[in-house]
Amino acid sequence: MDSVVFNIKCYFSGHVQGVGFRHQAFSIAKGFEITGFVKNLNDGRVELLIEGDKSEIESYLHLLEEEMDTFITKVDKEVGESSKRFKHFSILA
Repeated sequence: MDSVVFNIKCYFSGHVQGVGFRHQAFSIAKGFEITGFVKNLNDGRVELLIEGDKSEIESYLHLLEEEMDTFITKVDKEVGESSKRFKHFSILA
């Protein structure tokens, strides 16, 4: 039986652009079975959308938030059921 795949969309606020946030998110993602993307937004935030098993997503987010904690002032999260539309994790321009 397949496990339920979730998606979580996160919006990171703070000093999160120009500090390697997207590259760190991408690098950490290599160690997890997740798909999705990370990108800078015009308003200074970073958007992250990840799909995968709930425990993989939670572990990934915990590590990302721990490593980038000094740059993050706020995280808004929206949880949903995945559309399984991504084949890998990527950095979008």
